[in-house]
Amino acid sequence: SALLILPCALLSYAGYNAFNQLLVADALENVAPIPKGIWLQLVAVLAFVVALWGYNLIHRVQRFLTVSFIILFGLYTVGLIFTIGLPTGSFDLGGFRAAPFLGAFGLAMSYNLGWALYVSDYSRYLPASVGVRASFQWTYWGMAISAIWLTALGATVAWPVVAGGGDPGVIDQLRTTGDALFS
Repeated sequence: SALLILPCALLSYAGYNAFNQLLVADALENVAPIPKGIWLQLVAVLAFVVALWGYNLIHRVQRFLTVSFIILFGLYTVGLIFTIGLPTGSFDLGGFRAAPFLGAFGLAMSYNLGWALYVSDYSRYLPASVGVRASFQWTYWGMAISAIWLTALGATVAWPVVAGGGDPGVIDQLRTTGDALFS
């Protein structure tokens, strides 16, 4: 079974790292006028240095990023609620189509379920005093809340563009709505 798990784990880790690194580079390119290719290299070097430095630095960086993102997306969410103008009928379920909804739901769910490899790696290093139940609960609720919150946020930001027949470029929409909130 190890021969089957190893290639799957390597593909999963490579895929997540590539996807997340591209997302970060796209976002940073919108904030600072540096080409995405350079951001990709800088982010890769930074991640390598943090990983090389080790366990304690990884945890400090993760704590900092978690608190920072909760504050940033909290402010963004509150601001968005008060400023975004959704098209008339946005909450009318009369035109609901199950196939696109289930497709988007499946993508969001598979992304979260794919983190199981990371979680199992991480949970091996927890102290023996941390039980399986606590580890599962913190992981489950962290993933569930963030997935529901940020998926709903992304759908809300993209909806006016989609309703108008446009392509909802995620980073472009975040920049547009973010600029409206935080000039």
